[in-house]
Amino acid sequence: MVSTERVHPELMTCYEVVSTGRYPYTGRLGILSKEDRKVVTEAIALVGAEDVASQDFMKISDGQRQRVMLARAIAQQPEILILDEPTSFLDIQYKIDILSVIKRLAKEQNIAVLMSIHELEFVPAIADKVIGICDGSIYKIGTPQEIFTGENLEKMYRMKAGTGERIVQGLLAYSVSLPLN
Repeated sequence: MVSTERVHPELMTCYEVVSTGRYPYTGRLGILSKEDRKVVTEAIALVGAEDVASQDFMKISDGQRQRVMLARAIAQQPEILILDEPTSFLDIQYKIDILSVIKRLAKEQNIAVLMSIHELEFVPAIADKVIGICDGSIYKIGTPQEIFTGENLEKMYRMKAGTGERIVQGLLAYSVSLPLN
């Protein structure tokens, strides 16, 4: 799981933070095996964080931290990856990079990804299925095209009639141009 909650590891390099994802596999002393170190290195490479691996985790940018935390989750070799707003407060390039990695993980490593995201413009480019929430409950489940209708957006986001369709057109036009497909 990758949460929006900020971690504050003291005096740990990014490599060490990612390594903590292997602790369930290490035994009582937490000593990484050669295979564990390989998994950590591969996870760091997968998210493109090699350039910060030896840096202090607390001294890198938020976008870099998100990459490192995603690498930590990947190092656990999950079957299911749960992400809570993984792109919130990031610059557009970091958003695109992180979502591209997540999409690649799902496709290439057959990892199920359950993600909450408020940047609707990315959803059609990354999601196979969408769960629309309204008033704290599941409203609809379907493909992005089935969920992102004017009527559904108006209901889920309490918009005026007619507003949702204009938003849908903008979302679909924008998502087609994203380099996530």
